[in-house]
Amino acid sequence: SENQDPTAKEYIVRASARICTAMGDSFLPYLQYIIPPLIESAGKEIQITIEDAPLDSYGMGEADENENAPGMEMLDMHVRGLGGKRIGFNTWAAQEKELACNVLYTYADGFGESFLPYVPQTAEVLLREVMSPMYTVRVAATCALPRLMSSVNLGLKKDPSLLPMAQELFINILKQLLAVLEFDDEDEVDVEEEEDEENEEVLLIVAECVAAVLRTAFESGGLTDSNVDVMLANDYNNGQKLPRYGVQLQEVGNVLGEIVKRMQIRVHKRMVARRNLQMLGNEVDVQMLENLEEGDKRTNEFMDSLSEGIGCIIKAHGGNILSQFTQVCQPFADSLLSMEETAPPLKAVGLFFYDDMIEYGGTGAQVFVDKAVPFMLKYADHENYLLRQASCYGLGVCAEHGGPSFDKYTQPVLAKLLEVIKAPDSRKGTNGSATDNAISAVYKLCVYRHGAVQKQVLGELLSLLPIDSDRLEAKIVHYRLMQHLLQNDAFSQEFGDKMRAVLQKAAISQKGLNQTKGKYDEDEAILSEHTRRYVSSIQ
Repeated sequence: SENQDPTAKEYIVRASARICTAMGDSFLPYLQYIIPPLIESAGKEIQITIEDAPLDSYGMGEADENENAPGMEMLDMHVRGLGGKRIGFNTWAAQEKELACNVLYTYADGFGESFLPYVPQTAEVLLREVMSPMYTVRVAATCALPRLMSSVNLGLKKDPSLLPMAQELFINILKQLLAVLEFDDEDEVDVEEEEDEENEEVLLIVAECVAAVLRTAFESGGLTDSNVDVMLANDYNNGQKLPRYGVQLQEVGNVLGEIVKRMQIRVHKRMVARRNLQMLGNEVDVQMLENLEEGDKRTNEFMDSLSEGIGCIIKAHGGNILSQFTQVCQPFADSLLSMEETAPPLKAVGLFFYDDMIEYGGTGAQVFVDKAVPFMLKYADHENYLLRQASCYGLGVCAEHGGPSFDKYTQPVLAKLLEVIKAPDSRKGTNGSATDNAISAVYKLCVYRHGAVQKQVLGELLSLLPIDSDRLEAKIVHYRLMQHLLQNDAFSQEFGDKMRAVLQKAAISQKGLNQTKGKYDEDEAILSEHTRRYVSSIQ
């Protein structure tokens, strides 16, 4: 009730969540009594007052407690578009909303499709609360949205009539999350030089949730550690890519454009911050540099999440999205790659755009090879491991999927990759994954450009296997060695003994094996389950 002790109410809500976790499906009959009050608490209006902050207190955080009304907390803070304001709000009500959003996340995550009856009402409230002025409420509401999408997905597999509901939820969530990202585009003049870390944290969480929602929307988000066997066996480039909800391509294209717009704003903001710092010259202190580095780090994480979301769209629609990619993504990728002042991790994002399109876009995407390969060659031995790895991986993608457009690059790419592999620092620190990708790329040259690559290159390459720094790339390369042996093709007839030796060596290493449980952690293993079974059969 309204007069219930807030502490007791919080205890009951938390206890119910713990009991739910312990009981699992046995708790389902009680959801009808638990969820409606939670939805009500999550959507309850918080009493908020906004007034001008005293000039001597603006930016100082919490105001004088003696001035606070009972149950109210007063904060002096910068409000975008309004400037310095004193914000007053009911702390118990804010905590109740945050807790309700967090517990709704727990129930949606734990019960999956059984949470379906409560999805519409829960979504209505959470979609509104991602715009809440309270930081903790925004975070809790945002994090719960992908769980609702997952719940609908599970139900949709059994009941196709849920498709309209899934489509509506998918679009509404994406639109609202992208609207949150618009905060970067507002009131740039009035923003203090020192970034608001809470707002930055919300942006990161929103970006991660955009990627998570897009992942749920497609039958396949590409190769992962757990689906290597299925994807490679079914030729993932010619299938396994259908959008789950049948959302109109134009709508998806609009989402693509909005994501890229937010990314462009972030990149511009970081470049301005760097230029401003450079203009200060000797006046720059350690704290300023630390603030800049923290801002760069958050931007890199933000960009990684949104680029993953774009990758999901490309992988799902393949060549059908070629036009939207050319109009929206390509100009942005080119700007990231061509400007010298772009930070290396952001250049890597530009390469991700291209290699996803070339890998999943079919023959029509081969026109991008001439754009992408020169940049990949340029950065394949870059000192930044992220950019180096993106370049080496991209060269392998272009070798496999670039068609005739790649022919003229075969020899220079081979020379560059061998240079990367043989470099003194190729296995130092974080360079190991980049080197694994370079080895994988040379393998692809040997297989897909065999007419232009001498056979002994593959023989020499096999002496560098197995690889184990990039676990996913390792699984893929080792799986394909197994395929050569199973098919008894020309490669296996000449190098079969070496291929078997590589696979046996990889199996003996037992990378990813949990000795206690006797099971493999697929995220850590360097052989897929199918490959492990094959190796066992030939020993």
